[in-house]
Parts: sequence; structure tokens; C-alpha cells
Amino acid sequence: MKVNEEIISADCKTKKICKPGNEIVTENITPCGENSHCGIESGRYACVCKENFILQNGKCVHAVNPCQNNPCKNGGTCINKGFDYTCQCTANYFGRFCEQVRKCTCNVYGDRHYKTFDGERIYFVGGCKYSLATTKQGYNNTYFSVEVKNEHRRIEHVTYTRSRSLDIKLENNTTISLLPANRILMNSVERSPPIIKYGDFSVNFAVGWVTVTTRWGLTVRFDGKHRISVSLPLSFANKLTGICGNCNGIKDDLRTKSGQDVSSHPNKFTLIGDSYQIADDSDKLEDSCKSTPANYNCETNETAMCDVIINGKAFQKCVEILGSTQAKQFIDSCRIDVCSHKNDEDNVQKAFCQILEGFASQCENAGVIVDWRKEVSCPKFCPSFQEYRYNTSTCQPTCLNLKPVCMTRTEGCICQPGYVLSGNECVSPSKCGCRNANFYMTLKEEIYSTDCNTKYVCLGRNEVQKRPAACQENSHCTLENNKRMCTCDNGYIMSEGKCIKEGTMDFVRVIKAYIKGIPMLSYVSNDIKQCSSKCLEIDECKSFNYDTKFHICELFTINAASSTVLTSRGCYHKVYYQRVLSKNTSINGASIIDCHTLEVSEGISTIKLCEAKCLLKKCSAFDYSKLQRTCRIMLSTKTEFQLTGDEKKTFVAITY
Repeated sequence: MKVNEEIISADCKTKKICKPGNEIVTENITPCGENSHCGIESGRYACVCKENFILQNGKCVHAVNPCQNNPCKNGGTCINKGFDYTCQCTANYFGRFCEQVRKCTCNVYGDRHYKTFDGERIYFVGGCKYSLATTKQGYNNTYFSVEVKNEHRRIEHVTYTRSRSLDIKLENNTTISLLPANRILMNSVERSPPIIKYGDFSVNFAVGWVTVTTRWGLTVRFDGKHRISVSLPLSFANKLTGICGNCNGIKDDLRTKSGQDVSSHPNKFTLIGDSYQIADDSDKLEDSCKSTPANYNCETNETAMCDVIINGKAFQKCVEILGSTQAKQFIDSCRIDVCSHKNDEDNVQKAFCQILEGFASQCENAGVIVDWRKEVSCPKFCPSFQEYRYNTSTCQPTCLNLKPVCMTRTEGCICQPGYVLSGNECVSPSKCGCRNANFYMTLKEEIYSTDCNTKYVCLGRNEVQKRPAACQENSHCTLENNKRMCTCDNGYIMSEGKCIKEGTMDFVRVIKAYIKGIPMLSYVSNDIKQCSSKCLEIDECKSFNYDTKFHICELFTINAASSTVLTSRGCYHKVYYQRVLSKNTSINGASIIDCHTLEVSEGISTIKLCEAKCLLKKCSAFDYSKLQRTCRIMLSTKTEFQLTGDEKKTFVAITY
């Protein structure tokens, strides 16, 4: 016997203990309890429970067979685990009780992770547009295409996903775009959810997710940040192409679009990603858009936080259902993303939480709702009048449906008591909007007809007012910032509800800003056009301020094109006009108002690099922040700019 080793007698009444110094001591022990007897366990005598009894909290209690009533559906096999069970499902079903029909499902999550229809993992960083899934040519299938656009940020050689958006293309030239912050476009026009049975599809929003469903079985879900799910009936197997694969088994998932097997290539994932790249107006398939491999150069302790997936209590039940293989795949995904940001604490935590969100979604799909956020530092912040629930229905009360019925559960933000969803916001029922044919309109929302001759206004309580709204003189009907509207023609600008020629071809205007200095001329004028005309008459005049409150015009021999920076504090009623004196107009202390469609690039070190990026894309203007190293490019051909004072930025208008 070894020191301190114990041997129990054959009647389980005494035990012998080996003490130091070659001494063996015999002691009496407590007799076996109720429903147990002395027997052999693991090769030694011990008190063991009788047949049909099981040890629980130190006592032998009657064992209840959890599989007795066969809780597993659709031919699933119940695996008895004592006081619990798991269901081993047949090939076409999954879930806690095998209650869900298995589909071709592809998932995207985190910075770079794609899980194909067949379960293969593909990961690469690419800031372009890619084909996730589309129907193969030559099959008599309903056409569809799901495309993902990744907007990336690069800081000190580290690239990560800044934002993500989706285009879902269906038959009849219909494109549904899902944008960050749960914005929805239909054929480039912004709409509020829900979109109800519009042709073959519907669009809904609940618990932070936008869901697009079609009559023939396509379901696309997007959380407005990084998680995407694409599901199709098994009838589409072997008839698909894209990063998501073919839903025909994992054997051929590591192939490029042309069919080349790259499974043994060191850069196989980037080759696959690049092969499914799609031309897009904002990237033009440029080299800068190429994907890059992930960074694995980390010590084990630098990514140890990822082990919470298996070692933590929160995911324990989920790991049992999904299996350790899937859990370890998510741990690998976590290590890749965390390692890529190892020198950036904030983004390490963001990457870590995104992977856990992706894993929690997989748990939900398997029927396991996980209360995980309180175990790790991944809080969920909800918008106004919303609150977080780790276990709630996937559909929520809306202005159009106060009592929706859903069988599935999820985590996320829901409306507080007394509020319902109106679009993607929570409002009191008294502020609900209107249903206009197949579309929902929020309260006071305005929608124009395609020719802008008619305007529909939601007055609330489901009352939509139809008004004539032809575009006035010097304006035209156009799609501006994803909304149909009347816009002033080039050379004109909106003033007091009318499009007037304001000398805008001769000046660039910046609202809420003014230039400091001693004016060459200062006087009162109720007509701003008179002020601009006066400046044009004087060769030395390079700019002027106009005070819209006191109607004061100040003409200057200086402008904000060189070292002078506009002042933008405490000047809400002041407007700055800079005379166009050269091919390009530069204004220090001005920025483009966000309502314009802008392409944002971060990590740009100089204004010259920003200008080069602008010229490459034939842009009309840009603004640059040296402090933030941010370059914002305006891609439209407009010569009118909505500018505001911003002392941290420089605006430049480009003339070709």
C-alpha cells in the first residue's frame, strides 16, 4: 500500500489506511446507506447504488428514465444521461428535440469567418464585395444571389471589418440591401420594416435582426453588425455556388470559383475569397481590395480567454449538444481574431465578443439558449426604450401585429413594457405609423412616387394622406441618399423652400462657420445674393461671412484655403462663402454633411493620400481629418456641397 492509501473491507464496514512509518491503521466506517449495498466499483469494494437507483448529492435515489416517453422527434434517438438526455438526430433534422428540419445553412461572423453550407471553415480578411451564395447556371431553379460587402479599417498593418452590408438579388430585378444599423433598401430606396408579402418575399425586424424570407424557402438574417445567416431547402443541394459552397458535402468546399482544388495551398482561403469577388462601384476590383491571410503569431496565453467556450459554465450545455468539434472550431476562430488585434486592447475585446455572439447563435439554432454575457465582459447595449433579454421570442409586438407567435427563442434587445416596434425603433402605441399597401411607414414619414408627382404622408393611426407634389422650377426628381425627392438643379440651392441661383458656381458655402479677421467691407443687407455680387465685383475679395440673424455681410481679402481655419463654435446663424479662384477649392475647418453618400477610409496618414484616393475614383470632393486620419470621399458628380463648420477637418472640391 502507498502512504495514505485506503482499502475498504469486503463487507464495507472497515477500512485500512497506510500511515507513514510503515503503520497500517484499521478504522470503522459508516455502513452503506439506504438503497445501496457493498459491491465492487472500479476494482475496489465500495458502497454502490442498487439497480434502478442513482447517486445524487451523496444519496441513492430512484432513477427516472428521461428517455421513457421518447422526447426526440422525427426518428431521433434518445441518449440517457441519468437525470438528463440528448437527442441524436437523423440526417435531415436538428435541434434539442430534433424538431427542426435541416437546411442548407451558411453563417458569417466576426472579422473574417465563413462557415459553409457543409460546415467547412473559411477565414480571410477582404474589404470588397463577395458572392456568398447564388444559383448555378443550367438548373431550373428560382434565381437568387446573396452578396456581402465588407468595409475594412486598417491601423498599423492590422485590418479588421469596420462594417458589413448585404445585397439580396431576386427575380424581377429586385434587390434588397441590408445595411449597418438595420437599415433596409429596396431597389436603392430606403424602407421601414416590415415589408409585407411584397411579391415573393417579406422583410421583418425583431430583436436586433433583419430577416428576409421568400415564398420558396430562402431565409437571410443579418444583425446589422457582423452576423449573417443564409438558409435554403435541401432541394438546392448541388445547385449553388459562392463562398458558402454547394451543400453537397464538405469534400469540395475548398475550391475556387473556377473549380480549382486549393485545399493544400498555404493561402487557400484568400484564393477562395478573391475568386468570388464581385465588381462594385466603390472598389472597382482594385488591388487594395484583395484579401489577406489571418495572423497566427501569438503565444497561447495571449488567446487563453477563448477557452471560456469549453471551460466556462455558460456554454456547457451547448457544447454537449453541438459537440466538442464545433466548439473547438469556434475557439480557433476566436484565437485568430484575438491574435490579429493583440496590440489593441479595445479591438481584442470586440473580436472576442463577436466570436462568442457567433457561437451563441449556433447554440440557439440547436435549441439551447445561453445566458453567457454575465460570465464574460461582453455587455449588450440597447437603443432607447429597449432592454436586454437573454431568452426571448424571435418575433416581437409591432404596430401592425401586437401578438405575434414564434416558436424559436433568442437573445437581444426588445421593447420595454408599454412600447412596440415601429420600423426598427420602439415607440408608444400612440406614435405608431401606417400601412401603405405592402410597406410600413413611420409616423410623419413621407414617400414620393417614382416621378415625384405624388407624396404620401403618414398621419398616424393607419391614416395615409395622398398629396400632389410636382417638383418646382429649377429642380428635378431624383434618388438622393436612398430617398426619392425633388432636388435643386446644378447651379441652384434650396433657400426658404425654393431653388434659387445663389452664385454657387462662384462660391462654396459652409454653414455654421465664419472666418476671423478684419473685413475689408462690412454692411447690413437683407439679400445674400447682393452680398455675393458685391464680392464678385471686387477683385481682392476672396470670401465673405453672412449673419442670417442680423443680416450682416462681411467681405474679406483672405480665405480658409491656406493656414487660416474657420471657426465653428457659437455661430449657428453664420454662413461662410469662399470664392472659387482655382481649379480645386480647399477650405480648412469645413466638412461634408453626413447626408451625402460618402466612402470612408481610415488610417490615411496625409491629405495628399486622401486626394490621390479621391482622384483615382473620379470623386467630386473629399474631406480629411489629420487628427483622426480619416478620409471621406464624395463619389457623386454634384457641384453643390452641403458643408458645415468642423475645425478638425479640411474640405477640398475637385474640378476636372
